[in-house]
Amino acid sequence: FFFPSHTSMLRKLRATNYPRAEVYEHENRDEFRALCVWLEDNWIRCLGREDRSLREITSASWDSELGQYLDVLGFPPENRDLESANGRGRIADWLLSTAIDFKFADSADRYNEQARLASVEPPDLNDGAFRNELHAIANTLHVPAHGLDTAVVLQHVADEVETNLSEAAVQRSQRLKEESAKAPKLEDYPLGFKTNDATLDQAATVLRLLYNIDLRAAQTQVNRTLSRLQEFTANPQTDSALGRVGR
Repeated sequence: FFFPSHTSMLRKLRATNYPRAEVYEHENRDEFRALCVWLEDNWIRCLGREDRSLREITSASWDSELGQYLDVLGFPPENRDLESANGRGRIADWLLSTAIDFKFADSADRYNEQARLASVEPPDLNDGAFRNELHAIANTLHVPAHGLDTAVVLQHVADEVETNLSEAAVQRSQRLKEESAKAPKLEDYPLGFKTNDATLDQAATVLRLLYNIDLRAAQTQVNRTLSRLQEFTANPQTDSALGRVGR
């Protein structure tokens, strides 16, 4: 085990988002112990929540508890040195690497996908074949493309896909369709009269519904005004300088 450089240690501390990454010093025993506990609680999670043996950093038996903890994780006993600053530095560096490995294992698929996407080369917007394919997609999606810059067309296509064809958009559309199926139908609303013309009856029903909506909005506004008037009259303020009650 080689002693880690300051740059390597700092890089790993930042990678784990350790709150005291910029000021951490393994020479300080309390700092070292606090880091070990933080990595266990937030990244490694080898101990049960009820197990506080490692979390009592002021305990006289803490070094022994850490030794048992390192045995569980597989840290070589022959490289274990808690008395020297260099020894604590090597342990801290090993725990940081282990924490990062654990985190990667938990989200390996996501990180691999991000790496794959990052390795994909961006398209050449000046390539004629690419422009033709892009315009074909834009026409299929009914996205305006004629006379527009290739980058603008690409952005419009991306927006259209994100808005209407992404998984979230499809789920939203399906949900709206299901809600629409449960909504009352136009013929369920009573018109109150008949014209013996189905189309005219539907138009009259729509007008009546719109009238009811407007009437409801007017009623809401009236209620709001009455409420404000009641607040005005029910809570008068006294102006002793004028010798009267009121606003």
